[in-house]
Amino acid sequence: MVAIVSVCFMSCGSDDKKDDPASIYGTWRRDFKSGGYVMLKLNSDGTAIQEEYWDDDYWSHSTEFYYDEDEKCYYIYFYDGLTPDLCRVQYFNETTMVLTFGGESKEFKRVN
Repeated sequence: MVAIVSVCFMSCGSDDKKDDPASIYGTWRRDFKSGGYVMLKLNSDGTAIQEEYWDDDYWSHSTEFYYDEDEKCYYIYFYDGLTPDLCRVQYFNETTMVLTFGGESKEFKRVN
């Protein structure tokens, strides 16, 4: 009986680590091919800051993200111009996050 209970707890524990929402929190960066980059800072309270850097130009937006229980994925309001687009977090791990919207994928690397 103890062996069966131990296996169940070990199985659940490994699943929980794989889906740990805390691993998405932090700062992510995407470099543009034409120069410049965007930083996306995701906070544990669902708030986010998006900053873009181009040569001597800089802008910042406060934004947000959330976890959709039904779809089992994160969504981020990402600015690609003046208004935010709702992006789906297609994938993330300790080093990489991929956002998709409008049929396009954008890859980010973790800064911290």
